Amino acid sequence: MHNRSTLDIRRGILSTLAAFAMVLLPAVAIHAASVRPMDLDAVVDDAAIVFQGRATESRSAVEASGEIVTYTTFQVEEPIKGPVGMTHMIKQIGGRVGDKVYKVDGIPSFSPGQRYVVFLYGVSSQGFSSPVGLEQGRFDIVSRDGVSEVGNGRDFRELLAPIPESVLTPTVRAKLNAKSSSVERLELGEFKRLVRERAGR
Repeated sequence: MHNRSTLDIRRGILSTLAAFAMVLLPAVAIHAASVRPMDLDAVVDDAAIVFQGRATESRSAVEASGEIVTYTTFQVEEPIKGPVGMTHMIKQIGGRVGDKVYKVDGIPSFSPGQRYVVFLYGVSSQGFSSPVGLEQGRFDIVSRDGVSEVGNGRDFRELLAPIPESVLTPTVRAKLNAKSSSVERLELGEFKRLVRERAGR
């Protein structure tokens, strides 16, 4: 039979765990929702800002809280949605400082020198801002035969599925209707035009 002090300790532990779970569960739910497959309309709608730019610097640091965070700076080449300056910096959880490494699955990284179209959530009270849907909000820009194209690893047939064909340009429609296994790249100008159209719809 347990004495009163043992029962009180167990009750205290259980109440602490319950309180922790009440805090943790919403965060887990938000994270799960953020990584669900999103179509382009959802990515555009959830983004506070969208821009085309080049990553110029990525550095990690240890916060006063002890957390490792990474700061990435972009040279903005073209604003697409929302207010964006000539440069833009984001802060994300995780990174490497010396021998200390803190990796969070799904948090996208940016390589200095690489160009992207980035869809960002608003800034949290702690200053964090990540791409919408994590890696789904980071479209890298590559040049093929002098043509700039974008992609984020998803099939554009899925990304554009809810969008009426009448909204798409003949070039995009032809690419989506081609007999290929997947469409992982769109021409940069066509993509930006489509994003602006969906943002203003």
